[in-house]
Amino acid sequence: MTTTDGPGEGEESCSDCGAALVGRFCHACGQDNRSRNLPMKDLIGNVLAESFNLEGRTFLTADAMLRRPGDLLVAFREGRSLYTTPFKLFLIVSAVFFVFLVWTDVAIYQFLPVRTGAEPITAELVPNGVRLIGGALRDVFLFPRADQATALETIAALEAARPGADAVQTRAIDDFIQYQRAWTDLNATLETWLPRLLWLLMPIYGLMLWPLFGGRRRMLVEHFVFALWAHCLIFILLVLFATLNWLGLRLSFWLLALPYLAYFTLAARRYYAVSTVGAAWRGAVHLLAFFLLAWIPLSFGVAWGSAWNKLPDTFWVSETSEGFDDIDRWVLPDPPTDPAP
Repeated sequence: MTTTDGPGEGEESCSDCGAALVGRFCHACGQDNRSRNLPMKDLIGNVLAESFNLEGRTFLTADAMLRRPGDLLVAFREGRSLYTTPFKLFLIVSAVFFVFLVWTDVAIYQFLPVRTGAEPITAELVPNGVRLIGGALRDVFLFPRADQATALETIAALEAARPGADAVQTRAIDDFIQYQRAWTDLNATLETWLPRLLWLLMPIYGLMLWPLFGGRRRMLVEHFVFALWAHCLIFILLVLFATLNWLGLRLSFWLLALPYLAYFTLAARRYYAVSTVGAAWRGAVHLLAFFLLAWIPLSFGVAWGSAWNKLPDTFWVSETSEGFDDIDRWVLPDPPTDPAP
């Protein structure tokens, strides 16, 4: 049984475990026993390192992600420890992404009323309903969080049209206002669930790589490792995209597909040992299939499942609006007429 001798008379002891000290570092536990006041930059560095578990390999990994896509995947497969493992990198970049959103007050998703012109939003009565003028509902990704001014202006315009409305038009106004408020409330629900979907969809992402890259010639875990790397790439691109929108560029979310496919192609070419053209078309097919067969069904399932009890009953009627992408009127179907005697 090994024991740690305590300090003798006049000897210094480790402040952590109490062992006798010979030099600056404790031979028993490795504690640095030098008293020091950290400069502010060192204190901030320690906080970041503890929060995100940063180390030298993390920065080498970031450099490889940006300049040599696929290098860290090959290194991980070959057992080399030069880079951070894909799972650890995923935890770091996802944490950075969500801290950035909190710091900048950028919302992942918003479905909100917006002005379509310079004039104030107004509403006019139409047969069996009401129509907005100068306003519409739009969904935006990774935009600075909007205030409620436009939503309140829209509701005020609908309320202003109420005095001249008949019973059917009054019902349409009430339902349109309920619809506006329901989606405003649902933004928080969607923002909570969308990050979780990334975790739920990651195994599906890996499985969908299997028929495109190697099939039975490769182990399934190789595709899951690539899925981790790809989601790291997605988070990095999302931070860049959110930063540009935060600075006022207001870019379309679909532009992210271009740099994603470029990096995917470079990484897949190296990792799966295929040609550039082969990696490119497989990446495009995978993205399309993943988006149509996995991302849209799950995200819409969460949205409609959460909205089911909040949206007005007439939302499910085809005559209600001119389309989900540009809802600017709420019109109820004609009431049934009694057959002639």
